[in-house]
Amino acid sequence: MPGVPSSRGCDACRRQKKKCDQLKPACTRCARLQIPCVGSGQRRFKFKEGYSKGQGTIVLSHTARVPSSDTIDIAREFIEVLEVTDIRYDVTWYGPFLENLPRRMGSSPALDAAIGAVTSAVKTLRTHRNHQDAMGKYVKGWKALRTCLSDPEQTKSIHTVCAIYLMMICQSWVGRPDDHFANHGEVLAQILNAAVSQSGRGQFEDNMIVTLSMPVVMQSIIDPTTPLGPWFWAIAKSYEPKRPIRSTSGGGIPSLQFYVMAQITQWLRDPGLHLVEIHTAYNQLIADCVVMRSVLDRIVDMEISGSPNPSARLHTRPQAAYSMLICLALVLNLMTRIFDPASLSLADEASDLISETIWLAQLADRYRPFGVSFMPVSLVMAWTAADDMSVKNHLQHILVGYEADFPAVRWVQTCHWMQNKYDDIRRSQLEAIFAAATCQ
Repeated sequence: MPGVPSSRGCDACRRQKKKCDQLKPACTRCARLQIPCVGSGQRRFKFKEGYSKGQGTIVLSHTARVPSSDTIDIAREFIEVLEVTDIRYDVTWYGPFLENLPRRMGSSPALDAAIGAVTSAVKTLRTHRNHQDAMGKYVKGWKALRTCLSDPEQTKSIHTVCAIYLMMICQSWVGRPDDHFANHGEVLAQILNAAVSQSGRGQFEDNMIVTLSMPVVMQSIIDPTTPLGPWFWAIAKSYEPKRPIRSTSGGGIPSLQFYVMAQITQWLRDPGLHLVEIHTAYNQLIADCVVMRSVLDRIVDMEISGSPNPSARLHTRPQAAYSMLICLALVLNLMTRIFDPASLSLADEASDLISETIWLAQLADRYRPFGVSFMPVSLVMAWTAADDMSVKNHLQHILVGYEADFPAVRWVQTCHWMQNKYDDIRRSQLEAIFAAATCQ
């Protein structure tokens, strides 16, 4: 049965199935072997059914309350979802910190309900069954979150931030476009501003905050009015990824630095004052796109030749990086063309970037739906930058396919919204240029 208490021995003794005396700071066996003694005295719950691999153990954090039977059932089912190896339904695409959520369960009713909603939604997407159960848990998740947000203290909790993020994911999977918190980036920016100021954060909290900051960056690039507080710049300056994307020569990709992307969001607020910086960043993005394309070409060549291939995850990471580079390059290309509309080189580069977006979408198509979560925003930017109606129609056809995966997201509608947004930016900049010229 689920929820059976397991040994409180340290991890090393448990792996070797040895009795642990739980002495501090190290048990007798670990001290004798001179190895780290980790996990001694922690209470664990072992789930004995429904696993495809591994032992399936949840370690409750010291802040957790004793879990109810419902919470234990949700945790067991969520672990099963985490253990899915098919990249098409790998939920860790939405943040590696999700793997640490089971041990957080029991600390927040809103988080527990949100995890239950995600779990049911994933199973429904995989099997195309039990849609009513997924919708029921989706509604339950929102109700629990609304109750939580009525408490000012809980609003600042990192568990509440996580619950909001999970419900936003569920909204795109099984919800409706007019559901709560439609503007994900703006809501995340506001809630992260409250969460980051809290003391006592650990590695889990910091990893989650960084993960949730990426949608804020992309939202701010799409909509420069998205608020970014001092918390955001503190993260941007200090963050260094543990596994940065590398070129074929082993070097880093400068444009993928979090701080660089954050700076772009600021330049877009008043591009006329930052033309030099935008031009420099754009040239670097074009160079980095060439480098990343060579990385992907090597992977494709390995597949064609039948050479041993890296895992699907190692395929999709450079695809996601290339998608982001193309998206940023298209944004800056659009901005630069506002001030230099007659430039043939900029028009040609925009055309090349759009063609690369279509090629990448075709390459990544096998990993739908979760494994291509990075593609739609780039496709929307490509549609916005395209001048040829036949190209726009092709891009729109691809986006309609993504809408079929997640009907709650209206990517084609987003294209037209984006077009209007950039038309407004172009109009305001041209008016400013004209006003400055008439004053001279």
